[in-house]
Amino acid sequence: MSGAAFGARLKDEVITESLDEILRQIRPPRPPPHHPLLTPPTTHRQQQPSRLPVVELAGASCSGKTHLVYTLASSCALSQEHPSAVLIFDTDGRFDIDRFRQVMLHAYHQRQHLQQQQQQQRHQQEQQTSQEDPESVEDKDNAPNEAENAVSMALHHIHIFRPTSTASLLSTLTSLPTYLLASRASRHHDSGSLPLGAIVLDSASAFYWPDRLAAEDAAVMTSSSSTNTVSNDGPADEKQAGADETTYVTSQRRIIQELRALQTRFECAVLVTSWVLGPDPARRGHLSGAWRAFCTRRVLVGREEVPRFVAEMGVLDAARDRVARQDVVKRARFYARDVGGVGEDAARDGRDGGVFGFRVLNRGVVFDGDGDGDDYGYD
Repeated sequence: MSGAAFGARLKDEVITESLDEILRQIRPPRPPPHHPLLTPPTTHRQQQPSRLPVVELAGASCSGKTHLVYTLASSCALSQEHPSAVLIFDTDGRFDIDRFRQVMLHAYHQRQHLQQQQQQQRHQQEQQTSQEDPESVEDKDNAPNEAENAVSMALHHIHIFRPTSTASLLSTLTSLPTYLLASRASRHHDSGSLPLGAIVLDSASAFYWPDRLAAEDAAVMTSSSSTNTVSNDGPADEKQAGADETTYVTSQRRIIQELRALQTRFECAVLVTSWVLGPDPARRGHLSGAWRAFCTRRVLVGREEVPRFVAEMGVLDAARDRVARQDVVKRARFYARDVGGVGEDAARDGRDGGVFGFRVLNRGVVFDGDGDGDDYGYD
């Protein structure tokens, strides 16, 4: 064997890998943020694949989707073990920063309250005579200031983008690596030292009707100079409708492609909200079939209905009970039901998952098992 042939054979046996792939192999995996949406039901955890979580949060309007987004972002930014940054694409234009700050404050006080309870339990087990020392009292006095400072620092790592069209959304997704990995001198954020915890798209259905309208307007302009005739392939309007649908599906696949590339590069969770149309919550609304292969789980959210007034009740009786009924409506419980894996994971666990409940109060979001959330010692 000649030297050239031997060298060519050795070259063919060399495995080429990028630096990112090598570092990903030697770097220990970072756990996803601790949140009910990203935690699969107990019955599915043994069968859950190693893919990073991509959760579709589906529900009708006013079903609690945005408040669950608030809690997920709070869990990432306020985490003591693994603090991380969050990217939120507010395509609906409904993200309320003041409300989000209130939810973060509640989450912080809730965590502090739980830690104090655990400390008291440890003190009782150790049979200590005093459960409060001067340091703990001082911590309680400084709790409001500490909470304000912690939330203010965490808000620096919440990045909110408000694209106004599918084109602007795709452009922003494409430019995210440059934005996140910019040098200290040129970047415009303070999250350079933190990992990326989650990317939130709220919602993926926002531009469906504008895109359809733009496609129909373009079709009208194209066909205005020609006669609508029937060809061997069928009516021209049917062909144009198929072309419009293909254009929409293509744009959705490009969005998924960008999200998948970002998730692979930054090893983060992805949360996508979508609308549910009609009384059947199992319908996928406006999302194309490409989302089924991308999402690993689907969670349906909704609000438990408050029983209506009985038909026999008079106007005076209804007016007398309106205050009590309004209080019941305000404290109504929301639910989130995990319907199992979707796409590639559906064959692994095709069963319904668990259900967790939560309530949206003035002070924040309270999950079942966290108490009533009305008194954590702050105003």
